[in-house]
Amino acid sequence: MSRKSLGLMTAFGLSSFSVVFANPAVGGGPVRAARTLTLNQMTVEGAPSWLTEARTQRVVERIESKLEWDIRKIRVIFYRDRESFLKEFGVKDAAISAFARKKDMSVHMGPGVDSNDFDGVFGHELSHVISYQKYKEAIPQWLEEGLANLVSRNGKPNYSWLAQQSALPVVKQMGHPFQAVSQGKGSPDSVRLHYEASHALAELLKTKCGLHDLLQLSTGSSVEKYIATLCGIRDIDAALRDWVSRKSQSGKEVKNVTSP
Repeated sequence: MSRKSLGLMTAFGLSSFSVVFANPAVGGGPVRAARTLTLNQMTVEGAPSWLTEARTQRVVERIESKLEWDIRKIRVIFYRDRESFLKEFGVKDAAISAFARKKDMSVHMGPGVDSNDFDGVFGHELSHVISYQKYKEAIPQWLEEGLANLVSRNGKPNYSWLAQQSALPVVKQMGHPFQAVSQGKGSPDSVRLHYEASHALAELLKTKCGLHDLLQLSTGSSVEKYIATLCGIRDIDAALRDWVSRKSQSGKEVKNVTSP
């Protein structure tokens, strides 16, 4: 992908992130084109001219295969004006390009999503959908965005940037990255920190114990329940600090990490 954005997708300048600046259209009016694509797993409303059913299906099958799940029918909506897109999300302004909504199993694609970054952005949102449908509450909020980035192959965490931060977030206190911002309590940097840290945690767990085994074991339960027993990680915060330090120094994959 072009690395424009990630998932609920914020992204910010470095690493796999870049800002999607809000540019609200003037006035309301219809926000969806008449063109609709129909797949077994979904309907895609307002599909842009460059998007085909075959391309959509390829992304769907890649994410389904990765997470071993057949997506149950969902609705995907493309927006042509940013004002209506942000209104649907529930904010007046935010650097987001797409979002998945759990309550009605829908995916909303903003007007900034184009042919260059569709596969990555859409794949990220489908990872969230499968998380909702298959794993339900098993995946903690601190892992959601990182897992979606990992599965949809949205770049790599910027470990150098993470290592330069005054403090990494307390893992189990990490809520949704936009929650604090929407309440006027956070900043774009805090959102980026969440995404980068979550992505780093996903890579840590993949390397340390294998995300596939961890997720399969956690279905119907909780990932957090098995991190100590399967991964040998007794202190997730210390493990994250050690992982970021090692990765930032080496710039290479860290193997056989000794858990604190």
